[in-house]
Amino acid sequence: MILKNIHKTYLLGVEGVSALRGINLEVKEGDFLIIYGSSGGGKTSLLNVMGTIDKPTKGDLIICGHKIKSNTEDSIMAGLRLSYLGFVF
Repeated sequence: MILKNIHKTYLLGVEGVSALRGINLEVKEGDFLIIYGSSGGGKTSLLNVMGTIDKPTKGDLIICGHKIKSNTEDSIMAGLRLSYLGFVF
């Protein structure tokens, strides 16, 4: 999984609230990853983008050769979760 310049902005009324700003990360098969930080730091937003539960507002998310962008169809993301990802809440 490769994250290149990932941004995630949520709309709060008419204003945008930036949760992720320019995240770059590569996770290889077998890697063990810990994500920690302060409350409101974007950990859940990052995991939601990585797990294809949410789409990035900007940037490239590449999972098993498939590029996920803000306009990627939900059915494609569901297929990736079914075939390649595990996500435990």
